[in-house]
Amino acid sequence: WRVRFAPNQEGNWTATVKVIVNGIQTPQEDLSFSFKCIENSDSTNTVYKGYLEIGNDGKHLRYSGTQESFFAIGENIAVAKEWYNQNPGDYTILSNYMRQLSDSGGNFFRLWMTPYSMSFEREKLGNYANDFLIGRAYPVYDTSGNHLYDVTTDTFRINRQMNAWELDQIFNYAKEKNLYIMLTLESQGYQDVIKMNGDSVYDGNWNNNDWNRNPYKTSLGLTRTYEFFEDSLAKEFYKRKLRYFISRWGYSTNIAIIEFLNEMDQYFQYSQVSTTVYPYSGGTAPFFDNWHNDMGEYIHSNL
Repeated sequence: WRVRFAPNQEGNWTATVKVIVNGIQTPQEDLSFSFKCIENSDSTNTVYKGYLEIGNDGKHLRYSGTQESFFAIGENIAVAKEWYNQNPGDYTILSNYMRQLSDSGGNFFRLWMTPYSMSFEREKLGNYANDFLIGRAYPVYDTSGNHLYDVTTDTFRINRQMNAWELDQIFNYAKEKNLYIMLTLESQGYQDVIKMNGDSVYDGNWNNNDWNRNPYKTSLGLTRTYEFFEDSLAKEFYKRKLRYFISRWGYSTNIAIIEFLNEMDQYFQYSQVSTTVYPYSGGTAPFFDNWHNDMGEYIHSNL
């Protein structure tokens, strides 16, 4: 186990670790320790100003440590990778983008945790670590556009902890470069398989594969994507995922904003939900509001 903690005051701190399993505290040696928080004095003389928070007027962001207003200068990097390769390497590509952004005076960017990049839950519901042997969901190309693998027969091993390790490096480097991140947790692949005139919108790639391989469908037997937002067990498993995320990375003062879902408009634009199950007119389908409120309240009240 590793504990990451971001103290919000200078001075002496004492911490005690307790291990509780199934509601019972396990007998153990005294795991108390002390440390001192001092003003930053690294070689870059960077002043770390804390988390970003909403200002008193509710209309701007400010630094929690100094109460100064935050003005974002940055871009939507979204995904940084050699498309559809599942090997660690996204961090190498992304860190180069981050360095260039910082060197150019930027302080903010958006990052998207897709199933093929950064996401730590995919092959099996609630399992973020095991080594899986799976078929390739996406074609892999070389620099000339030639297929490197046959997606119908080729398999490979993947362990989602390699994605989590890359997130470790990204958040550490964001602190070094004083960059704040808007982190998007999920792909729009929770929508239905999409057909237009009998043909797949993305020709067998991306969204059409995403829902069929989604662990909330394969493990819980969901048949329509809107059930992900309403099924009680699906919501329980997603809260476990949020708990893992906040427990591991909530210490990072460089995570500025959490966006649950990428491109929500695509759910309404394409999904059968909008016309057959949840008719709407210019507003938001109720299951989206309810789900977001539920997950947001869980983070604020429990994590």
